[in-house]
Amino acid sequence: MNGIIILVFIYIALGIVITAVLINRYFKRPQKGWDDPSLDTEGSRSPFMDEIKKSQQWLSRQDSEQVRIKSFDNLILAATLLTTPQQNKKGTVILMHGYKSLASFDFAGLYEYFYGEGCNVLLCDQRTHGNSEGKYITLGIKERYDCLSWIDYVNTRFGKNDPIWLFGISMGAATVLMAKGHKLSPNVKGIIADCGFTSPGKILELGLKNEYHLPAALFMPFINLGIRIFCGYNPYSYSTLAALSPHKEKSQNPLAGGLNKNTDTNSVKILFIHGTKDNFVPLKMSEENFAAYTGAKVFLKTGAEHATSFFCDRELYVKALKDFMQ
Repeated sequence: MNGIIILVFIYIALGIVITAVLINRYFKRPQKGWDDPSLDTEGSRSPFMDEIKKSQQWLSRQDSEQVRIKSFDNLILAATLLTTPQQNKKGTVILMHGYKSLASFDFAGLYEYFYGEGCNVLLCDQRTHGNSEGKYITLGIKERYDCLSWIDYVNTRFGKNDPIWLFGISMGAATVLMAKGHKLSPNVKGIIADCGFTSPGKILELGLKNEYHLPAALFMPFINLGIRIFCGYNPYSYSTLAALSPHKEKSQNPLAGGLNKNTDTNSVKILFIHGTKDNFVPLKMSEENFAAYTGAKVFLKTGAEHATSFFCDRELYVKALKDFMQ
């Protein structure tokens, strides 16, 4: 009996320690610069760092505008806006970057492309990243409402007749897909989701298994409880699969309980993109997202690692974008 009590005590203590480490390391915003992926010299995009920096230098030379909005929970959210000088503009592309990253990094090469095609480009800093406020990353749970707020900003700025395209990479892909679960403005013409996961909870389980070699079934209850208490959200409360599947209508307001239901129809077309060599977010997750959606959809598979499809096969990637946005 004493042995069982000791084992239970060790299990609980270990669960608490792991939860504290994960929250502080992976979700809490620490020192400035933590979201600069260029510091990761061993990441999947490290071979393309020269191209990325060249693209960022191009961005810094443009006549861009720093814009701000307020989130539903009163955070100041920041973005960089490139307004096309072309008379026959093609609308606005809203860019939502990934976990511990920045839009200037994740979409390097792509914002030049969209700008050259005659689009306004809005490079959003996700909450808890860049110049946006926020204490904890919520893996798309709250970020999806920020995406909806940016749509409102673009409509106020440019009018509701101009087309809008939502584009996310990694966590940003999950963000735009989860935003799809709510009633989108009619001028949102399409969503581009590059290497997005299916659920915050599932990607946490995968990380626990791959990085720490720990069974998710034993430790996720502790982690889930800790995230709910300290970060203010439940990683299992919503998912891209729920957003892409039809449900009964529920409130749009996140403060009025509208967190779990899909209120949109399958009227928006979606381009799914994923690399077959992705060891961070498995290809299977995009395949599940693709299968869940019954609206117009396209799936581009490349031989790339995580979030590198554009660099690995630029010609194919750009062709897919052109065809999709026609």
